[in-house]
Amino acid sequence: MRMPKRATHTYESEKDGVKDSDLNVHYCMCCGESVLILGPGVVLASLPRRKTDGAYVLERGTTVFKLKSNAGENKLLKRVGGFERQYRLNCWNCNVPIAYRSEPPSDGSDTAAITYVLFDATGLQADLYLQLYQVPPCIQPTGDRSVRVAMEVSVGQLKKAITHVNNGEIGISVCAPAQEGLANSEVLEHMAKVLNVPRPQLHLSRGWSQKSKFLIVSKLTAVEVFKCIRASVETDILPLSMQGPVGGVEAPGLGGDDIGPAATAGAASTVARQQWEQGEEFDDLAPAPGVKQQVFRN
Repeated sequence: MRMPKRATHTYESEKDGVKDSDLNVHYCMCCGESVLILGPGVVLASLPRRKTDGAYVLERGTTVFKLKSNAGENKLLKRVGGFERQYRLNCWNCNVPIAYRSEPPSDGSDTAAITYVLFDATGLQADLYLQLYQVPPCIQPTGDRSVRVAMEVSVGQLKKAITHVNNGEIGISVCAPAQEGLANSEVLEHMAKVLNVPRPQLHLSRGWSQKSKFLIVSKLTAVEVFKCIRASVETDILPLSMQGPVGGVEAPGLGGDDIGPAATAGAASTVARQQWEQGEEFDDLAPAPGVKQQVFRN
């Protein structure tokens, strides 16, 4: 009989009065959601690591942390001189493995003495899964949470859509003609939908040619704007050369355009899961750290 999946939230707190700025938040490398919060003064890179796979060692009672995860699979791995049982913990959002324990959960409570966080499973930036897909130069921050987007507008088209993204501009098609501000109104309407913001946060100005426009977006960062625009391209008018199986998108490295292949959390999750499963039969799941100052545990 299979037990239903349950979410595991491991949390150890210090005294009241700790500020959010004192905490170190780590994000899933695949989906960018926060999965690990370390207490004040705790730096992940300074924690002990395993020799077998380079995983970081988080010890209950010694390390203050909160791990947001779902219970994953139980795996029996072959090691030198024996076997190792791993009770894996997956990201609560994309369900990709991020950590594991050697002790089974008991009665739904979390009493494991040690939690191992996989090397390179988390990062300090929320946009970590976009690290290979840098924000193009046509999306530029202009201030604190203010972004300018260079756009090329095609009027009189069959549908409103984001047509392309490259270093020079974001392409957008609208149905209205270029007269009496109708096309500009449709551009603002569609971009408000794409960025999921109210119209007052958007301002449209002239560009360097008749077709070009500058869109000023307030209260968003360049990365947030890029994520929304890129997602619209992939789901709305994805080129045939980049389409994978029905309902899917090619994994990174299998397709391309002006700024790289599809950069979705789903594609990244698929690749990470495949790499994890393909490497689990070896004694070393990841290269051992080479920094001499680090402390290791067996």
